[in-house]
Amino acid sequence: MKNLSLIVLLTYSFGYTPSVFAECIQIGGQIKVDGRDLLVTDDMPVGTLLDTFTTDLIKTYQCSNVKNMTSGGRAYGEFVTNIDDVRVYKTNIAGIGYAFGVHSMCGDMYFPSKGWIDNLDATSTCWSSGIWDPITHKFSIRIYKIGPTGNGYVSTRRVGASRLFYDDTKSWAKENSVFLNSFKITTLGDDSSGQGNNNSGGQGSNNNGGQGNNNGGEQGNQNWNRQDNRDRGGQGNNNGGGQGGN
Repeated sequence: MKNLSLIVLLTYSFGYTPSVFAECIQIGGQIKVDGRDLLVTDDMPVGTLLDTFTTDLIKTYQCSNVKNMTSGGRAYGEFVTNIDDVRVYKTNIAGIGYAFGVHSMCGDMYFPSKGWIDNLDATSTCWSSGIWDPITHKFSIRIYKIGPTGNGYVSTRRVGASRLFYDDTKSWAKENSVFLNSFKITTLGDDSSGQGNNNSGGQGSNNNGGQGNNNGGEQGNQNWNRQDNRDRGGQGNNNGGGQGGN
């Protein structure tokens, strides 16, 4: 009976080992990006890029026995317009919008424009047929003038997240959320929207331990390929890169 129990235990354990360990665990936590107080003038045209806030390289996923993955990210927020073929989202301050960019493992910093797997707010960055461990991301937030501007604090908000797609199983790893901390907008001139001081909670300069100067370590023997803006959702076991960053 004791031997039978041992056999059942071993069968159960080894039978479930692939499903337990063939996965990527999100380890970035809630990633927070600090902004800077900005001055806006009436003579700045709509579409002006006011500033860009960028994180360090952050370890976002720890993986075991996973191959054939596509990395990327997605924006969160209320879409309002396109500027330079980039999707821009509104804040609580009149005339102030933001765009969310993502860099992961290879390629450039990409901003959602054409979408990824039926989601216009998402962008892919690159694909590997090998094993990535760990996986790293870097995020960038552009601040735009999108109309007559008000005064006050842009409230802390979730602006995006990391994304990781398993091409073989057509499934997703859990996201690492990215938050933009509060910062102040001051409009100079006579044509501001007169919005006043919009103070929304969660201001302050919150730093989360998930950021820092995390260097992703040795990436192993991987095939990193820039993407050509393909929708990988309907693909199976793809060999070789060429995806796109939009």
